[in-house]
Amino acid sequence: MRDLTDRALNVAALAGATYADVRVERLERQVVSVKNGRPDGLVEDEGQGFGVRVIVDGAWGFASSSRLDAREVERVARQAVQIARASAGVLSEPVDLGEPIRSVASYATPMQIDPFTISLDEKLGRLLEADAAMRAVRGIAVTEGSFECQRIRKVFASSEGSYVEQTLLETGAGIEALAVGDDEAQRRSFPNSFGRQHATAGYEYFLAMGLVENAARTAEEAVQLLTAKACPDEV
Repeated sequence: MRDLTDRALNVAALAGATYADVRVERLERQVVSVKNGRPDGLVEDEGQGFGVRVIVDGAWGFASSSRLDAREVERVARQAVQIARASAGVLSEPVDLGEPIRSVASYATPMQIDPFTISLDEKLGRLLEADAAMRAVRGIAVTEGSFECQRIRKVFASSEGSYVEQTLLETGAGIEALAVGDDEAQRRSFPNSFGRQHATAGYEYFLAMGLVENAARTAEEAVQLLTAKACPDEV
């Protein structure tokens, strides 16, 4: 990655940029879901892209691409310079970045277990176990559960000498039960009411969420909501 960012900065400088920076990002993600005791979906995708930002004659220019190779990096750097030069023609006030700032650092999300190394069977097994516990509650019509993990790798480099690398990992999961009565339906979910709950952590976070342990209670609360009194609308 350092070779590509150096190439972009060098090309931008040779083309006339007085300042340049490059941002590169790569994403990998997996989503596993179950519904009514059966696997319901599997999504595994990857994405990448980069952007080059420059200052030429006091004006900003920006260009980007999803292709990470040497020739494309050079093309995008030159395009950013061309855009900045065109913007300078209508510039009312030149950009002033102040004193140069140089930062060299790296960061990675602390984790105990990489979720991408855990088998699909293991993840499905735990979701299906929680699903079964919810379906065992009388009055439950629909049960769902899902797991997601994603890793984002980011690199920032500038002509002022900065080079920062980040690896950000997120893991999350959630379950939901739908109870159906004579004239209404009620949902209850765990651990929150907006689908999966995520944290910047590894697979250990999923193991500690207690989906199986809380599945029956979640379903029972959904059933209880069918006959619960309405909340008062006045205090």
